[in-house]
Amino acid sequence: MMLPTSVSNANASFSWPNPIIDASAADPQDNSPQMVWDKLIGQHDQIFLVLCGHEHGQVLRTDDNKFGHDVYQVLADYQDRGQTAKDAGVKSAYPVGIGDGWLRLMTFDLGGATPVIQVRTYSTHYKKHSTESPSYAQWYKAQEKPKLSDEEFLRQDEFRIELSDFRARFGKPAAVTAR
Repeated sequence: MMLPTSVSNANASFSWPNPIIDASAADPQDNSPQMVWDKLIGQHDQIFLVLCGHEHGQVLRTDDNKFGHDVYQVLADYQDRGQTAKDAGVKSAYPVGIGDGWLRLMTFDLGGATPVIQVRTYSTHYKKHSTESPSYAQWYKAQEKPKLSDEEFLRQDEFRIELSDFRARFGKPAAVTAR
């Protein structure tokens, strides 16, 4: 809950937030990720893809919704990366988290018999995809996923999602006519 007030409040300014605060005595009661799944995502068959962040690293997870269909959950959060600071000579026990310009690129091809999402990771700073940088795993793997091999780590940032049950759920794409 956020209640904007001024620095030097008149007594009358307290009359409007008091009932709001009293009515919300149990707050905050934020939902856990599992509760978001149970109360929202898993309940709706038209949700087939969820993009997530604010948890460092990268993950692809697939779970069945209550209808038995796949829901792909793609996490990408590179904000804690600081190789560019190291490249610039910054000395720190912990990398300066500026993300190094890494972002996810997702290409959707819904025209084939089995629709596909191609996922790649690109740095606007290094001007390369993760798989094009020979140092990529060396820079980030130890901090993010030390138990993976270099190849496994790279596969976390470049992969293909085949939407195998997409047609059963949503049918074929509508025909497009030229104008």
